Amino acid sequence: MEGSAGPGPGEGSYNSLAARAYAYLDEAGGWVDEADLCRELFGPTARGPLWTKLLGRVLGGDDRFERSPEGRWALRGLGLADMPLGDVDFVVLDLETTGLKPWRQRVVEVAALRIYNGTVVDAFVSLVNPARRVPAYLREVTGITEADLAEAPLFGAVVAELLAFLDQAVLVGYGLRLNIAHLQHELHLLGRPPLANAVVDTLDLAPWLLPEGTKPTLENLAGAAGIRVTRRHRALPDAQVVAGLFSHLLDMARAKGPRTLADLQAEAGTGRPGSGNYPL
Repeated sequence: MEGSAGPGPGEGSYNSLAARAYAYLDEAGGWVDEADLCRELFGPTARGPLWTKLLGRVLGGDDRFERSPEGRWALRGLGLADMPLGDVDFVVLDLETTGLKPWRQRVVEVAALRIYNGTVVDAFVSLVNPARRVPAYLREVTGITEADLAEAPLFGAVVAELLAFLDQAVLVGYGLRLNIAHLQHELHLLGRPPLANAVVDTLDLAPWLLPEGTKPTLENLAGAAGIRVTRRHRALPDAQVVAGLFSHLLDMARAKGPRTLADLQAEAGTGRPGSGNYPL
């Protein structure tokens, strides 16, 4: 006797699920995160690789749909990667943490800035109580003290608002993969799904667009873009510098030809969340 294929819909129900997926994507503007689509089709408890694999079985053979490397499903031809750069929702993200090892450290400050046509139009900024002592070097570098964090909310108290702010935006940063690795760890501790946002790192764009030999510190990159840095190692000032740097790099990139997010990511060699080590 043949074994069971496991939980999930039968083959006969795939067409109705695909129709629901199409309607959901169409209403959402053409693309959604994979985790959201799983919950929409299979229920609120549909999380994890079993369900994403099942989603692939349902939609993977349907030419109306495409899946991006960042973990999004889109109506073919309407995906985020094909959007003109002027229509893409960019959010600059910067964190301050108790150390550089995401799996051992905690976030103490977060800043996120939404950019539209080169201008910051909205912001999310919060100190975060790490529920541990603040290392002496962090106090010296950032000026953040135990007293500053004593009344700050825990990460779990700000995560919903932060994720709502990030939404499905393309995340931008300096050494962004390291910041995202810290954020993914905080989400893991809370039992939440990881981020699946597309990313663009200014460290990947800079070698292509700025003068050769520019040492890739934030100060040097900003200076090459004509941006003055007056304060470092606080989430909001750093995010403001990165926002200015990114807007400058985006203007330079457009002059070189890229018109869509996919074009930009191809030139930068970037696109999905991850981790990395970058100069501070």
